[in-house]
Amino acid sequence: MFMHFIIKRPNSSVKTSIALVWMLIFIANSSFGQSPYLPMNSREALWLQKLEIKTGGFASNVHTGESMIPEDAILPIIRSYQQKDTLEGDRENTVLNHNIQWMIDRHAEYAPEDARIEGRYPLFWGNIFDKKTDFYFLNTADAKVRLNPVVFYQGGGNSIDPHYKVWNVRGFEVRGSLFNKLGFYTYLGENQWAPQDYVFNYMNRYGAVPSQGYFKIFNHLNKANKYYGYDFLDARGYITFSTLKNCVRFTFGQDRQQIGYGMRSLWLSDNSASIPFLRVNSHYGKFDYENLFMQLTMQTTFNKGDFLFPKKFAAFHHFTYNPFKRLKIGLFEGVVFQRNQQFELAYLNPVITYRFVEHSLGSPDNTSLGIDGAWIIGKSLKLYGQAFLDEFNFNRLKANFYNWTNKYGMQLGFQYDDMFGVQNLDATMEANWVRPYTYAHHDSIANFTHYNQPLAHPLGANFQELIGRIVYQPNSRLTASVHGAYQIYGADTANSNWGGNPLSSYQTRPSRLAGTDITYAYPTTIGNKTNTLILDYVLSYELAYNLFLELNYIHRSSFSQTAPNKQYEDFYGIGVRYNYNRSHQLY
Repeated sequence: MFMHFIIKRPNSSVKTSIALVWMLIFIANSSFGQSPYLPMNSREALWLQKLEIKTGGFASNVHTGESMIPEDAILPIIRSYQQKDTLEGDRENTVLNHNIQWMIDRHAEYAPEDARIEGRYPLFWGNIFDKKTDFYFLNTADAKVRLNPVVFYQGGGNSIDPHYKVWNVRGFEVRGSLFNKLGFYTYLGENQWAPQDYVFNYMNRYGAVPSQGYFKIFNHLNKANKYYGYDFLDARGYITFSTLKNCVRFTFGQDRQQIGYGMRSLWLSDNSASIPFLRVNSHYGKFDYENLFMQLTMQTTFNKGDFLFPKKFAAFHHFTYNPFKRLKIGLFEGVVFQRNQQFELAYLNPVITYRFVEHSLGSPDNTSLGIDGAWIIGKSLKLYGQAFLDEFNFNRLKANFYNWTNKYGMQLGFQYDDMFGVQNLDATMEANWVRPYTYAHHDSIANFTHYNQPLAHPLGANFQELIGRIVYQPNSRLTASVHGAYQIYGADTANSNWGGNPLSSYQTRPSRLAGTDITYAYPTTIGNKTNTLILDYVLSYELAYNLFLELNYIHRSSFSQTAPNKQYEDFYGIGVRYNYNRSHQLY
């Protein structure tokens, strides 16, 4: 009855928030010890997956195929690797050993006997730089707190126009736990970003800043030049705790997430803005089950005054089973819906199929299914993949293989560590393929988007993509990497919706307007066929703990069937980052 009251009073947002917080605090009062998660885009996640591969099996204490990896799960993975007696050659790898020690030092509160945490430059008083990995570190019986400034500055020029390109981030993050029961994290970053021209084009397509929410346009140079950039705050945070002997973990907050082992995800990625969410993760032995409930922002026009952005909601289930130590298989289902600013109670059921619920409600919503899997081969290779099914009509398929109603996507990739026997030369390569009109819906409301951006792949739908990265770390301080993608997609033309933009209703497809739905063929990449190649090179040197000096070169070339037929852009930049994880705009 209490939960019923919360959901049926959508206009009492303050009361709802207070009630939910008190409910979580009540559960947390009987919870077990808990830690925050690794930050998004952390290189530690790749290091942990590498240790899994070298150990010859997936970790038993956590599912590393999702972005939210608890910090207290790091040490068991490291221990499992160190206890293997078949890895003598790897133990002589000084770079790998350095990275392991880097993680232990970073999370010293969970491995105090192995950490080397003494500060090199203790300043002022007490806990300031007392631990070399953190600006402020408090480690007592009741509280573990780490506070760090966050800085990122990159500037440079490109080949298209003479304007200076810059990304400037200043902020801080706080993470820790209280009374060995409640974990917490908060981040606040102030951003000014005058991006490359191709990023501007992406923003114009969706009317949003990639991976961000509310923004303002600022004049980067002066009014005469009329060159603009974007000013925005990036704020994220959550609380987390577990119960039932640490088997069930609750997390409530606002952040970006990704589901899957790939560089991309066909279900949920960090491409869109941070999302208010409640996550319930159950992990026991070989089983991992995630329930994710989210509040999304519907398609709207920003920067037109003060008003309440319209809301919609999403609920996801992801079940993963580890039948053998080298194999993982999973099932996914999701639904996106809108109920006049209130959550649909039926979708809160954690152990029911959403397709059944959606049918029982009259089939008004956008449901989807999916499968995924990963397989470790030897001590250096992992294969992984995903499949996403939005809609499928077998009778239409028999009549017309390229009928618009068959909306689905597939992913297949591999991670190859110590490539060709070269230590610390690691590669990932994957192929993604998504049919037209996938993720879209008939009403432009229940589509798979948030804050005008796709929830899954940044290209939306109607594309083929080959994406990869190569990372080489010759010593403990120097890292060279290249991230690249080759994409073929069907862009919309002036008066036609060819199924690439999930913000557009599939009711505006050309065949429906022409009355030829049954026979009209929609092969993938139909429309203004565009070929794009993008390469992002980064040379990074770690000056001090988590402080990097970087050189960056980006090349992008694009060829399309309509004018302008050819576009080239090259960017050269230099930057510095401190406690900041770099992202790559590959679109």
